[in-house]
Amino acid sequence: MRSPLYVRAVVGAYRKALDALKEGKSWYMEEDMETMALAFSRGFTRGYLFGEHGPSLMGRDQPGNRGLMLGTVVKSHGKTEGIHVRPHARYIPSAGDGILILDPAGGEPAGFALNRNAGLIGKDLILYGAPGVVLPGSRVYITKSMQLAAGQAEDSRGRSLSLKIPVRVKVRVVAGEPLKGWAWCDGRDGQVVSAECGTSFIPEKATARPIGRDAIIRQVQKTGDTPFQVEEVEIDIQDDPFVPLSELNRLRRNLLSTLEGAWLRASLPESSEIQALESRLNIFLDQHNSLLSGRHESQKKEQDPALAVYCWTHDELVAACDAGCDVIYYEPNVTGWTGCMQDLIEGSRYCHERGILFIWKWPRVTGGHFIESALQHVHDLFMAGVSRIMVEELGMAEAVLIREPGIVILGGAGLNIYNAQAAQALHPPITGFTLSPELSSSQIATLVAILDTRVPGIRCEVYCQGNLEVMVSEDRLLEACAPGPGITKPIQFGIRDETGRIFPVYRDCCGRTHILNAIETTLIDRIPHLAEAGVSSLAIDARGRGGVYAREMTALYREGIRALSHRRKDTAVLISLKDRARQMARGGITRGHFERGVAGFSEQYVE
Repeated sequence: MRSPLYVRAVVGAYRKALDALKEGKSWYMEEDMETMALAFSRGFTRGYLFGEHGPSLMGRDQPGNRGLMLGTVVKSHGKTEGIHVRPHARYIPSAGDGILILDPAGGEPAGFALNRNAGLIGKDLILYGAPGVVLPGSRVYITKSMQLAAGQAEDSRGRSLSLKIPVRVKVRVVAGEPLKGWAWCDGRDGQVVSAECGTSFIPEKATARPIGRDAIIRQVQKTGDTPFQVEEVEIDIQDDPFVPLSELNRLRRNLLSTLEGAWLRASLPESSEIQALESRLNIFLDQHNSLLSGRHESQKKEQDPALAVYCWTHDELVAACDAGCDVIYYEPNVTGWTGCMQDLIEGSRYCHERGILFIWKWPRVTGGHFIESALQHVHDLFMAGVSRIMVEELGMAEAVLIREPGIVILGGAGLNIYNAQAAQALHPPITGFTLSPELSSSQIATLVAILDTRVPGIRCEVYCQGNLEVMVSEDRLLEACAPGPGITKPIQFGIRDETGRIFPVYRDCCGRTHILNAIETTLIDRIPHLAEAGVSSLAIDARGRGGVYAREMTALYREGIRALSHRRKDTAVLISLKDRARQMARGGITRGHFERGVAGFSEQYVE
């Protein structure tokens, strides 16, 4: 999700730091920080590891890329004479760089592009092209670096930061002989890759203006969108030849194209490596072909899936139970362990009396304080009837079972189970899993069938209804508008983007901020497909939606599951269910990745 420039800048900075540490050499941290800021920056923080918390982790004063803080304006002489900037960074701006100026009095930011390279008077940089007078004290940022974008920036040791492959070129231009060129570069393994080519054009001796060395070098260095950058040019020119620039361009294109082919061929693995890979693949296919070919024959398809509902409040729990759910995942959104334990015990008792499975749902991200407190109460809650816990972090299952071996552990969506081997590796201690929401319908069917064959009894659940979580943050975003812990219950919050979509936001019992997808996932019209795939359970997320939503959406899915025993794929019924779900959905509806999966992630990876 980052640009190649950003990736190169960040990876390169850490590579240099680690190499310097290993070799006991000095490392120029400030310069690498500047390069990373030029690539993309909202400001830097040392994070929780070094004790930073709250507002110091976030930059709310300005969205998007703020770039590199270049310096502060000391005086301004208008557009022609430029502004004087006292630099805070080593970077020297060049023509075309993007400049952002922030008014110290809080006025509107001003942006412009430099119309020529920055000048230098004493200690001050001179920036040309500013739109009008700029107030002294204004902060100046570089938001776009032409040097970095062109791949021509260098580090403190003079090494190029170019994203392109350095090339050495030799061109022979002799009157009466065909044009000829040679090129060399380093291959991926360090070996030299070379190319040679010529053209049918034969230069004649010039009668007026022979081609010069500078003109040849300029044309040869125009590499355009090729993966190369010409760093060194050797010219062999004899007898004052005349050569049209178009012929030099054709020679350059042919030469670089030939070099690219040679570089790619040199990068291919050896035939012995390819044969070894093919052999391992054939062994794998021989072992698993029968399993994969029968992936849709899960024995679970004879059973209707159970219906599970995620709840926060007792009202949501009661509504879901009364509407016919089979499982409750209860995540009390209350502060204080006295109220939490009371909620859990009452909820467990209510479900037990109605034959409904009750599961204590732990937060997506727990943290030390929650874990320490929760583990202290696990045994007492187990004795009170809370015998099942859903976790979303790998180490939590072992921690719970050490305190109370009798607890049954289930794995939530946070485990991101997207292949059978991952589920198999975690079973035991985890007895059932909510599958990754990024899986397609065919991938779900394959995964379930493989697990059904390898480890019968593992329960696989699919998240069918609700706004998927896209972010969990320690940043307490709602404190600015919801200072009291209880105010989030009657009031719903959201972040509106530039398209008008609203992303729901809530604060959990640990104080963390959760941001949800703007559109609600709905798979109600795909219940027959999920049932045929052998999915054990369908999940509705009613957390924070209130009792009415929990009751009506649960009843809707119960109606869809009940219809399986009558008309397995009645299109009219499915369309009606989907339309009714749309009316209750928040922000519209989507099937997510269910139809097509994630781009580049094929069915073979679910094994």
